[in-house]
Amino acid sequence: MSNNPADQQYTTRIADLPGTEVVFGVGAEEKLPYLLKKNHVKSLLFVYSGDYVNELGIRQKVLDTAKELGISVIENGEVQVNPRLELVHTLIEQAREHDVDFVIAAGGGSAFDTGKAVALGKNYDGDVWDFYTHKRTEPEHQVLGVGTISTIPGTSSEVSFASVITNGHIKGGAAPIAIKPTFTIINPEYSRTAPYRYLAAATVDMIVHNLEKYFTPNAPLALVDQLEENVFRAEYDAAIRFAKNPESLQARTDLHWLSAYVNPQLRSADATGPRYSIHEGVIHAIEHALSGVYDIIHGEGNAAVLIALVRYEASRNPEKFAKLAVRVFGADPYLNTEEENALLLADKLEDLIVNHLHVPIRLSEQGVPNDDFEEVLDQIGGGIGYPLGHYTNLSREDVKALLKSAY
Repeated sequence: MSNNPADQQYTTRIADLPGTEVVFGVGAEEKLPYLLKKNHVKSLLFVYSGDYVNELGIRQKVLDTAKELGISVIENGEVQVNPRLELVHTLIEQAREHDVDFVIAAGGGSAFDTGKAVALGKNYDGDVWDFYTHKRTEPEHQVLGVGTISTIPGTSSEVSFASVITNGHIKGGAAPIAIKPTFTIINPEYSRTAPYRYLAAATVDMIVHNLEKYFTPNAPLALVDQLEENVFRAEYDAAIRFAKNPESLQARTDLHWLSAYVNPQLRSADATGPRYSIHEGVIHAIEHALSGVYDIIHGEGNAAVLIALVRYEASRNPEKFAKLAVRVFGADPYLNTEEENALLLADKLEDLIVNHLHVPIRLSEQGVPNDDFEEVLDQIGGGIGYPLGHYTNLSREDVKALLKSAY
């Protein structure tokens, strides 16, 4: 815990998101006994990733609390980046053998996605992959409760009902409301010892989640765009402060709160229409195919696609990119063309991502071996399909050109 008196203001508080109890602040983990009692847990699966979960004392806290409450525990710390279906299948079988009735996932998005998949699959008669290929959407069986303990801000997976799992080279996404965590514990001190590379990549992922909602045809409610602009300002500022001093509790607290509370609240402010989607997910659709094929880090892949997309669209559909540059960075809408302001936005984003966060934006630097993206393009075509996005309206050839520019 920080000894800086200025940091003591970050005390534990409880907030409610729809369906999720958020316990936030230094010492938040002390609420774990209350949360397990509230959820009537008898048999627990504890799943996590990274040695730091053990080093931070999270593992011991979970085990000690379970022992104190008479809860049986099985655990697995083998979750990896781009979590695998094979591990999910193994954990489902173990959960059935031990009659698990609740899952706690600790770490970042990969652990959370794994935990949600096991919760979804434990009482399902078929293969849980059915939900990730959309053969099934909402479950008709009882889904286990899920609690999360966050060590990395960024994906909002700690409070969302989304889960992404990799099967071979294919990434599938499931989003039944039933897998939304019943609680999340967020102690910003925990992210202090998480690997910087993952923290920086997750910060980019958080920004992309917000910008994907913004890079759409104009919202019918001006307030929606204005809210997202202000959230982006807060994300940009917190990212700069975090990059300057990764030890800063204040900067990491801001990132955690943006990830867990602000961004999800905006996503729920749905204002859909025939030409407007609150969250088109074009960047994520491309990146999921990339990381499915090449096993790259999700946030780094998002960084590459984000910059390439803004630059590619600057001459085609510059309006929303230019608008963000004007509203947030003070670009001149009279002296500059929309294309010039869109490119200015790309420059600002690249400066943040590369020069401050030190996240690579070239796919060749992320482990992609060549610029033959046919398998990636096939996966996008077989999944969401083309054209991609209501605003960007990307064809297969557009996506190919975009990816080559990012290589």
